[in-house]
Amino acid sequence: MSLLNPVPPLAALFVTLVLAAQASCVHATTIVQRDIREVAEGATLVVEGTVTAVESAPVMQGRAIASTVTIAIEEVLKGSWSADRIDLQYLGGSHDGRSMSVGEMEIPAVGEHGIYFIRDPRRQFVHPLKGWEQGHFIVVKDGPHGEETVRAGNGKAVVGLPADAAPPAQDQVIGKRVAAGLRTADGPDEQALSAAAFRDWIRSR
Repeated sequence: MSLLNPVPPLAALFVTLVLAAQASCVHATTIVQRDIREVAEGATLVVEGTVTAVESAPVMQGRAIASTVTIAIEEVLKGSWSADRIDLQYLGGSHDGRSMSVGEMEIPAVGEHGIYFIRDPRRQFVHPLKGWEQGHFIVVKDGPHGEETVRAGNGKAVVGLPADAAPPAQDQVIGKRVAAGLRTADGPDEQALSAAAFRDWIRSR
């Protein structure tokens, strides 16, 4: 199981070096909000599956920790991937009594069933998902009749998706865990979008 590529993309390498040089808990992470259509179009691979393992190990000669998340793939919703599993690597984790965390990063837990918008599975970044948590969705069975619905990065149910028109121009918003154009529930009475409808929307991209 591979860990951080010794020659990752230049931007990711720079961020990794900066984070590794700081304390083990890094809070100041700047994430720009993207439109959900940009997230979908910018991801080269979108898969649905279940997390079967999370393994953390030291990288960069012990100056940082990275966690490898193994996902058993149930369906490839966008892109091409022939294997029945995929390993995603996140900067941060715990190993041998030492921990390292990165602000705004949520490492999936074993047993999580989700849909993952992956930037590029053949390259490695500080965070493997497009838009960080904006590309991370958890599938749960909480519909009124036990049907599957989807929760966004803020933990709320997805209730609406944008039309296929191009995303409108917008000012950059910092520190958002939910992509623009995506509506999430403000209260328990709002009807959640079905996971089936969310899958269909991704396939249509």
